[in-house]
Amino acid sequence: MTFYDKNMGEIERTKKHLFLKLQEQENVDCTNKIDNIEMVTTVDQDTTLAVTIKDSTFRLNSLYSPTHEAMRWAKQYDLSNNTIISMFGLGNGKFAKQLLKRLNGNGSVLIYEPCIEVFFFCLENYDLTDVLSAPNVFIILEGINDDEIIKLLRERVNLFNVRSQITCFHPIYDRMFGESTRKFNDLIKRNNNRIIVNKNTDMALSHTLVLNTLKNFRFIKKNNIITDLENKFKKDVPAIIVSAGPSLDKNIKELEDAKGKAIIFAVDTAVKYLLNYDIIPDAIVTLDPKKSLSHLEDERCRDIPLFSRVDSRHENINKNKKRIIFYNIEGYIKKIYNKLGKETGVVRTGGSVATGAFTICEALGFDRIILVGQDLAYLGSSTHSGNVERDISKAYKNTELVEDVSGNTIKTRYDWYIYLQWFEEAVKSFSGIEVIDASEGGAKIHGTTIMNLKDVIEKYCLYEIDCDTIISGLEPTLDKSDISQLIKYITEDVKNMEYIKEKSEEAIEISKILISKYEKSIYDTTSSIQKNQLLSTYSNNMKNMDVYELIDWDIATSVLEEISKIDINSKDEKQNKIRSYKRASIIYNAIHKSADEILPLLRNALDEIIKED
Repeated sequence: MTFYDKNMGEIERTKKHLFLKLQEQENVDCTNKIDNIEMVTTVDQDTTLAVTIKDSTFRLNSLYSPTHEAMRWAKQYDLSNNTIISMFGLGNGKFAKQLLKRLNGNGSVLIYEPCIEVFFFCLENYDLTDVLSAPNVFIILEGINDDEIIKLLRERVNLFNVRSQITCFHPIYDRMFGESTRKFNDLIKRNNNRIIVNKNTDMALSHTLVLNTLKNFRFIKKNNIITDLENKFKKDVPAIIVSAGPSLDKNIKELEDAKGKAIIFAVDTAVKYLLNYDIIPDAIVTLDPKKSLSHLEDERCRDIPLFSRVDSRHENINKNKKRIIFYNIEGYIKKIYNKLGKETGVVRTGGSVATGAFTICEALGFDRIILVGQDLAYLGSSTHSGNVERDISKAYKNTELVEDVSGNTIKTRYDWYIYLQWFEEAVKSFSGIEVIDASEGGAKIHGTTIMNLKDVIEKYCLYEIDCDTIISGLEPTLDKSDISQLIKYITEDVKNMEYIKEKSEEAIEISKILISKYEKSIYDTTSSIQKNQLLSTYSNNMKNMDVYELIDWDIATSVLEEISKIDINSKDEKQNKIRSYKRASIIYNAIHKSADEILPLLRNALDEIIKED
């Protein structure tokens, strides 16, 4: 069997979607053309590649020992558990193989190969099966499936791993393919910026998010997660996402004809407008931890299935008597589900409830998604349906001019512009899904099909579907055995939280003692060394506990603000030591305060789950 056959066999077995794309486009016009490529024998009888582009020849590996070169290259990266690596250039796979060896099955590697000619040459001349068969390796080929990179970045890089993310480059590749390098860097940067923008918002609400999570914890007992609904809806039935943009006033009545022939998802801000016309959506989508209660105050909302984040506003979730489906599950709760053997799926909200609804529909497998009221722009001075005008002058000083659905220029505000870009990237990356913009107003979302809602309903809403029966027929995610295990896990986490509370209090006192000690003398003593070791032990023990993630998130904003005021980078070693323990004291005080507040909430969640139906 040839190298090509072996390599293609692994792609077919483990990366079916890529295999089909390669089959469809074997004679694809390469976006980065080369003039020549050949194998060169190295001093240690290995091989490297010599690639000629125009008048320049580039050697992709060392002429002496390519494997040792790759080993040294890979050692520069700190590959801790669950590291996300985005790598530019696969080449003959020698560098990628060393990264995989150091990862040892943990984390993920997204490899972007900008040259199809190099890729096919290496398939024919190198054994790449260990790279191609790895389930944690994702191959992106420019000109073949590069539209998928945005989706992969959104799925793999998130708030919890963006700081440890590694972006690396196959040596020489950035010189060979400069334009593609810039494209790759831009995609990484834009994705990171999006995460950071969302992170800044979330950090400002970190305390509220944690409190909501703990208060909503008990609802996981009888409800569902989004993966429970995968493949439950017919492919020929569309999803309609109703947002509260000003254009909703134009066609809201048309939605009556779609009821029962499409799945109508209403974002929380649009619900009251639909109910005013006695249109009952099939599901409500909510996101924000401080969302106004007025949006879901109508009693009919209690009997509509609710798609929610675990950290969404507690009062809105508590009112629901129908069914709650949790999505975008991360952090501590995700670890709980995973320990119970439940796959929570990957749904990145994108920062707004409308983008969250869109990714829910994509995750549920809808082939056609219809947007209604998704304006992302002003209609005169109106910001929402019902001629609502909200004062956003303080929060959003900048506005943008964009093209509207009719080709004219329209004004949008900065946050809407970010979401507009998100939708355009999502439409491009979610291949196989037709997105129809039936908003009949607002900013043009490039890549969507623009249609009148009445025409959309007549053309695509053709088959009867009973969403209520589908969702009501779901068994809760957790069965009795799962709940028994859940109780054990939370019981252990209560004990761990008690440990954190106790040891953080001790750590505060130790920090005070060490501050006092180093104010007198910089030299370590047996006692100070023991106390330092004890602080290190406490810190490591806490951070290794799953439940500590709640505290880490809870104290993020307050601790960062406080410790940033204490500079430990002076040339005075004594002052640096004193300041470092002052920072430690701030951190442990915050941990103790957080544990003191979280502990009763965690105990209450445990009591609620233990209760008989």
